[in-house]
Amino acid sequence: MPRFSDRLTPRTPKYRKHRASGQAVVTLSGHDYYLGPYATKASRTEYDRLVAEWLAGGWQLPGTGGSDLTVVELCAAFLRHARAYYRKDGRPTSTVGGIEQAIAPLARLYGRTPVAEFGPKRLKALRHGILQTGRANRTTINKRVRIIRQMFEWGVAEELVSPSIYQALAAVKGLRKGRTAAREPVPVPPVPVEVVEATLPHVFPVVADMVRLQRLTGCRPSEVCQVRPMDIDRTGDIWVYRPASHKTEHHERSRVIFIGPKAQAVLSDGQRQLVDVVQEVGHRLTTTGILEALGGKGLIVSEGTTKSNLAFLVKMGHLTNRRDVRPAGYGLPEWG
Repeated sequence: MPRFSDRLTPRTPKYRKHRASGQAVVTLSGHDYYLGPYATKASRTEYDRLVAEWLAGGWQLPGTGGSDLTVVELCAAFLRHARAYYRKDGRPTSTVGGIEQAIAPLARLYGRTPVAEFGPKRLKALRHGILQTGRANRTTINKRVRIIRQMFEWGVAEELVSPSIYQALAAVKGLRKGRTAAREPVPVPPVPVEVVEATLPHVFPVVADMVRLQRLTGCRPSEVCQVRPMDIDRTGDIWVYRPASHKTEHHERSRVIFIGPKAQAVLSDGQRQLVDVVQEVGHRLTTTGILEALGGKGLIVSEGTTKSNLAFLVKMGHLTNRRDVRPAGYGLPEWG
């Protein structure tokens, strides 16, 4: 399978002197560009312009895609763009993995093909090849074809691909249900309530409370994992939870989750349970010792979280003589 560089930012091309001609020169994507007499203001300005356009174009200069740009070069440029664009909290999102899966067979089969020669028939041939492997269902195949078209659309915006090429690929319609040999996806139904209830006694208490809270509020798993007292407005009878981060925040949408009396009880019971277990293991243990004891009961998962909770317990008077935690302004407020 073709391998693409993981580098997100390229090395800045050097401003150099061409000894034979005395010209300033810069090499971009394997091509030399002469800038004028070396060490002049005009050549420096031309260098700045070319490099800026090259970086903005995904390591390609506008209008240089033409007939010599190959499919694998377009794939590499698009993947660099995706790895830099689809990021959250400093890490690539799952979208990048989907793009890599979609363009891998394209680069393997048509990598050396000029972009100008990749048309609808070759896209259909690629789709048929994916279908023949039997590894992807109809909706997955359609999704991968959409990603490939998205890549060519991005290439048009970067002046790497002729608009007519993308327009031709857009004419390829998706596979329709019942009119293709591709297998249909198997629906994934919700887990029966009876199974959930029977499972809860066998998991750690914190995990059980997370499941209960999600069922009662309808929030996403990631929103359950990051819930913090500071994110919840508890002034009314119905609490209002606004996650610090959520799935659709890049669409500039707000996320509000309402927490009713039953869900409030889950949160409050979890905190009281923490107090009971800390008192059980003993307040004379070190922070590390309490961390291990609580971790064995499934209540705390990280040292940072443990210290924060211990600080809260000191502040509330449940623990005393704790010199390795900071009670003032460092703990968690009460849920209830």
